[in-house]
Amino acid sequence: MRSTRAPRPPSSTRRVTCSPHAAASRSCVDHAATWTVRVLLRGAGVRRKRPGSYLSPPVCARQVAIGNPLGFASTVSAGVVSAKGRSLRAKDGRLIEDIVQTDVALNPGNSGGPLVDSASRVVGINTAIIQGAQNLSFSVPSATAQWVVSELLAHGHVRRSFLGLGCQLFPVSRLFQRAHLFDPPTAVQAVNVVPAGPAARAGVRQGDVLLAIDGNPLRSVDEIHRLLPTPGKRIRLRLVRPSDARNPNGEGRISTVELTTEARPHGT
Repeated sequence: MRSTRAPRPPSSTRRVTCSPHAAASRSCVDHAATWTVRVLLRGAGVRRKRPGSYLSPPVCARQVAIGNPLGFASTVSAGVVSAKGRSLRAKDGRLIEDIVQTDVALNPGNSGGPLVDSASRVVGINTAIIQGAQNLSFSVPSATAQWVVSELLAHGHVRRSFLGLGCQLFPVSRLFQRAHLFDPPTAVQAVNVVPAGPAARAGVRQGDVLLAIDGNPLRSVDEIHRLLPTPGKRIRLRLVRPSDARNPNGEGRISTVELTTEARPHGT
């Protein structure tokens, strides 16, 4: 059986400056603003830089950031990895995880530039700083960037799974924790169910309390996004159906439903 690939979306042309003395026009497939990633079709005159062979640089490892801060082209800044596993909320509200924190000096114009280790491996993409702070810089790891690029090349956008639920957090009582063997201090309750969505077809109702996805407890709405696999995968959702949806800490019936994740409509 011959495999088929999704048609490549229409591309636009971008002017790419590789150094002060080299520039070229390249076709832009698409971009993912959440991760500061843009995919440009490679052409003559553009050399490929290999990504890091390890996915997470060690703390204290020497790193170099390359970019055009404040318009100063081809600027190099050096520093070390300060911490790993940070979380950062993007402008669109989505939570980016496993961020690499460094003390490399970054400024406007560095975003999208590479973070390179001492072996010339790209280990991240410079993403953000904290205004008013010093030596607090954040980069998306190369593993995340490679996943984003593969999604853009294959589908023209980054696919995200969704359940078709609008949820809210509420503090759980000790009685609720003991009754349902649920340790987190907060739980997620479905307050809106999209008709004909994946959760609705699986039987999830408004007022249900979501406890776990594939055995992983849900402590927040962000946990749902983190635990959802790629579209088309089967998951097991453990939930409690309270006798009174207005009192989620009250008595309820626990059950497990299975559903297949679907891609969130592009642009939502």
